[in-house]
Amino acid sequence: MTDTAKIIPIILAPLITAFLGYLFLQRSKRFDKLLIDVNISMEKVCSPMFHELKEIHHENNIEEQEKLLDKFFEKYTSYDTTIYKIGDKAILDWFYKLEYYYIKFKKNRSEENLKNFWLKLDYFYIMIEAEYWDNFSIIYSNYKWLKSNIKFNPIIRIVNDIFRLFYEITQFLVILLILVFVYAIYDNLTGINYLPKDSILLTLLLLLLSIMLFGIAILLNAHQLGLLKQEKGILRRMGERYFPRLINHWDRVFDKLIVDPIDNNPKKIKVPKLYLVLPKEEKSEEEKKTPE
Repeated sequence: MTDTAKIIPIILAPLITAFLGYLFLQRSKRFDKLLIDVNISMEKVCSPMFHELKEIHHENNIEEQEKLLDKFFEKYTSYDTTIYKIGDKAILDWFYKLEYYYIKFKKNRSEENLKNFWLKLDYFYIMIEAEYWDNFSIIYSNYKWLKSNIKFNPIIRIVNDIFRLFYEITQFLVILLILVFVYAIYDNLTGINYLPKDSILLTLLLLLLSIMLFGIAILLNAHQLGLLKQEKGILRRMGERYFPRLINHWDRVFDKLIVDPIDNNPKKIKVPKLYLVLPKEEKSEEEKKTPE
């Protein structure tokens, strides 16, 4: 029995090492594929679509705006469309829903159909904008940090790397200890008693210590965290548009801690005025017969 107990760790060690190596390799391959897919999505669909939607929203002439919309849907619903490369099925589903409302408006040019379409278009614009900045953040996640870090000498670069690793570790510890603390309370209240009796006090002390270390890590990485923060999520963008007062209040509380380079002035949804398209005058019989 003793000999077997000695042999088991010898057998398990290479197996565990091989398994962890396999997981790391698979994760690395998936991450590399993700970067390739995001780059393709950004280049072929997301960036062109985002800037086309921006042009549509910024166009003040209603007739020109509709011409841009016709061109937009003609491009992304053609047989050789690249819309499928967007990657996010929710955005893809919303696009085809948007196309349905646009066709409905074109067939029946009513105020109600225009409003329904424009509200859908505005939300789709928010989704594409969020996707654009998410992709940008993935592609250039470390760009500003590396660009800033490369200016320093090698020793300071190593120190910055250590500070960043310290931040990541302490952040993980805080999350882990919060979960352990909650489970310790649950274990004590339900009487399961899988954990020792003093587990609540012990995990609480460890949690407070990890929070203190995490606070130190934030101070040490304040400048680097500002460089790494580049994007806004879709909830943030919707909040700016529909709840500007709440977002502005939130920003005033945290504006000294977070620097956001993106202009966050909210705007209300403005549905353009409906105009009627007059039917083209048909040529007379004499004009048809007369050669040009």
